[in-house]
Amino acid sequence: NSYKFTGRSCTSELFPPKIADNRDCILCGQCHKSCTKDNIIIKKRKLAADLFTNVKLSWAEIAFFMLVSGFVIYEVLSEWKVTKKLVMATPDWVNHSLHTSGNLTGTVKAIVLFIILPGIFYLLFAAMKRAVSGESWKSAFTQLVLAVLPVTASMHLLKALLKTTSRIPYWDFVFSDPAGVTTAGMLMDNPGLLDKSSLLFLSPYIGIIAVLLSLGGLILSLLIIKKRHAVNTLSKAISVGAVILYFSMFFVTIVAWRF
Repeated sequence: NSYKFTGRSCTSELFPPKIADNRDCILCGQCHKSCTKDNIIIKKRKLAADLFTNVKLSWAEIAFFMLVSGFVIYEVLSEWKVTKKLVMATPDWVNHSLHTSGNLTGTVKAIVLFIILPGIFYLLFAAMKRAVSGESWKSAFTQLVLAVLPVTASMHLLKALLKTTSRIPYWDFVFSDPAGVTTAGMLMDNPGLLDKSSLLFLSPYIGIIAVLLSLGGLILSLLIIKKRHAVNTLSKAISVGAVILYFSMFFVTIVAWRF
């Protein structure tokens, strides 16, 4: 089946029994469909098991993680108007300094928030790790992004929770007006028609979940730093510092906003 477009066992040209980790597999299930033996099973794995191994990232993967970590800061902190002003202060200043206007302002904001600021953050800590341990740039960046990843993931999950619950008041109109055009006009004219009692009820619970998610991400990040190999303790301490700083931006915002 290797040379059959519709019958080969792996669309990514991998050999499933020899896959070392799950980064190359896209989980399409083609191997299960094409296998003539009914012996493929799903095994239980420990949470974030791969992060505790000696994962080697490419520069493309490192850059992607850096971009996502910057994006998550924006998507969570922009939920509260106070921190949104702080987050947007730098890109707004850049736009003002460059005299940009129109659609270009959004592009500049994205470059500053998702590329430049995360780049400065990681470069600073990577330079410190390299100075105290002599490790390569790639190794330093890899350790940092993997250490920060659990906090990023937990806060991205929080954003999903915030986004989902914020839509609950609109569920009353889903079946009566599937297109939503009539409802949108009605709510613009009479915002008071929107019943937000469910949000008021859920608000304290969402705050508690937000705190637990952030703390869970922090604990997992610290465990990863502890388990992963590092040249010396100073290098690990710098990784801890990066995680604490990144985590604090979310935790302080959550506590000040929700409590």
